[in-house]
Amino acid sequence: MADKTDALFRIHLETLNTLEKLVSVFSDWYKIGDSALKKPEILASDMKELRQDLIQSEKAVNEAVKENTADLERISKYFVSIGGDVRDSGSSNFNDEDARKNKQESKLILTKRLKEKMAEIIVAHNEILEVGKENTELCDSLSDMLA
Repeated sequence: MADKTDALFRIHLETLNTLEKLVSVFSDWYKIGDSALKKPEILASDMKELRQDLIQSEKAVNEAVKENTADLERISKYFVSIGGDVRDSGSSNFNDEDARKNKQESKLILTKRLKEKMAEIIVAHNEILEVGKENTELCDSLSDMLA
């Protein structure tokens, strides 16, 4: 009888060990399954945020382009009007030297304003590059997560 009890006890211990291993496997499987279900939700949320960032960046770029285009058009009109006034003014108050001086001053002003606008465009361009770089990094990390 003691042998049967010992045999049953050993079988009971082996069964407990097997059940513990099985519970551990199921626990790991559950964790993997749970994370697999949560990953798409997290990725969808990240993609939504990225889409919003891209839309905001696009709006900022479009606005900067509109502003710079309008500024360049105003500058062009201004210089056309200065050039027209200088050429069309036949009054005796302006001699050739005064006209040349006014033209040089207007060219300096134009050059200065164009440099300022180009600097603004370069700043906007660099900001766009930074946003694009960040978006590329985020897309790369998302694709790594999906892999």
